[in-house]
Amino acid sequence: MVADGYTAFAHEEKQTTGQQALEEQEQRTQMAEKLLNQKEIEITIINKGIRRVRDAHIDAEVKETESKAEAEVKKLESQNRVTIMKSQQEQNEMFTRMGTSMIRAVFDPEMPPEKKASLLRTFQAFAEASQNLLPPAQYRIEEEDM
Repeated sequence: MVADGYTAFAHEEKQTTGQQALEEQEQRTQMAEKLLNQKEIEITIINKGIRRVRDAHIDAEVKETESKAEAEVKKLESQNRVTIMKSQQEQNEMFTRMGTSMIRAVFDPEMPPEKKASLLRTFQAFAEASQNLLPPAQYRIEEEDM
């Protein structure tokens, strides 16, 4: 029996060098495939990150442009308000001077007659012009029953 066991042990099949080389090649192929899959995942993650950074940059540029536009609009509105207020002030001063001049023309005996006549003609022209103005528009609002 000892001889049979020895024979069985001695005749155990061993891989040939070709088979061993083939298995090693398959293992290397599997490892290379796993490595490529991992690299693909890494590249996908990096590309997504790049897109997010690019999108964030574009969003920031849009917000910056909107902020600049809003600031410019506010600046223009402020300038417009100042211009309107200046114009109103100038008109107020002009009408105040005209009113004062009219009162002086009527009641100031020391005003030179030429100046008095000139002012009274100006006010007469204003009075005539105001009579030729169109009447204010009148609107009629009617409600409809539904």
